[in-house]
Amino acid sequence: MHLTLSSVTKHYGDVRAVNDVSFSLTSGERLSLLGPSGCGKTTLLNAIAGFAEISSGTIRMGDADISRIPPFKRNIGIVFQNYALFPHLDVEENLYFGLKMRGVSRRDARQAIGEALEIVRLEPFRARYPHQLSGGQQQRVAVARAIVIRPQILLLDEPLSNLDAKLRHEMRTDLLRILDDLSITTIMVTHDQAEALSLSHRVAVLNQGAIEQIDEPEALYERPATHFVAGFLGESNRFAANLTGIDGSFAKIALPNGGEWRGRATGSTPDGGPVQVFVRTERIGIGPSDGAGDNGISGTVRTVIYLGEERRLVVDTAAGEIVVKLSARDRLGSGVGDTVSLCWSAQDTIILPGGGR
Repeated sequence: MHLTLSSVTKHYGDVRAVNDVSFSLTSGERLSLLGPSGCGKTTLLNAIAGFAEISSGTIRMGDADISRIPPFKRNIGIVFQNYALFPHLDVEENLYFGLKMRGVSRRDARQAIGEALEIVRLEPFRARYPHQLSGGQQQRVAVARAIVIRPQILLLDEPLSNLDAKLRHEMRTDLLRILDDLSITTIMVTHDQAEALSLSHRVAVLNQGAIEQIDEPEALYERPATHFVAGFLGESNRFAANLTGIDGSFAKIALPNGGEWRGRATGSTPDGGPVQVFVRTERIGIGPSDGAGDNGISGTVRTVIYLGEERRLVVDTAAGEIVVKLSARDRLGSGVGDTVSLCWSAQDTIILPGGGR
């Protein structure tokens, strides 16, 4: 394994900012740390970089224990959230700074700087200063400065958060290309789910300093292991219900209002008792009548929100409020006050054990 964390914990007084975190990455693998503000993802990144001394556990790079060695000896490249470019240095000098600190002569550094700028497609801008660059160009300079030292591991701290929505979308594509070209082991901190799912081989969802689940993006989204992951990743409707039986690969559930649905049975599905049911907003359709899908319920449209490429309907039903995400071109049940029949498949009905919210 290229990087291995074993039971890493970081205390700040009585607060466990990072709580018993363990995972391993192979060479070239990309991992995103995803979670709400204050969940510990940036503290964990700083612990890997060496900026935050861990309270217990070990961090290994290959066979070497780097838990207690200073940051400048870890051979790790870092892209900070605010890019941290030197405003008084041009692009080339910004890249040369890290090499100079490592004793590399300017003559020997010239090729490495050229290669890094070529990777981020900024070779013509090497004489410009940060204030002469766009936000996206500054972000690419920050990436070039991190990779010019040829690190073993690249750390990205919210790399796209300072960009506007359109530029962030464009830079996501550029960053994916850069990371694919580099094939470097990468850990990225982000609160943006689209970034985490699209840029990483695996995603670790953190909650209160601990990893709730770590998995490949599609597996994480389609098969959440905990209530927190099911509710945090994407947008889901949540219902309290009781399990009434198992029918092959599906579980049968009863709702408090008397309705019955079917959902996916998993290894953690109990034989009976209270469960929580999650149905993602984009998996619900508008049907001509109840029963158009495996599961269905009627309701009255309370709110319609137009968002350009999609419309969000808030529907009052006997099971509670249900949010539906539809294509903006789908005009079925579009009016406030309309009665609609909602339907979705049992395969899209996620059942997790336990009651409560």
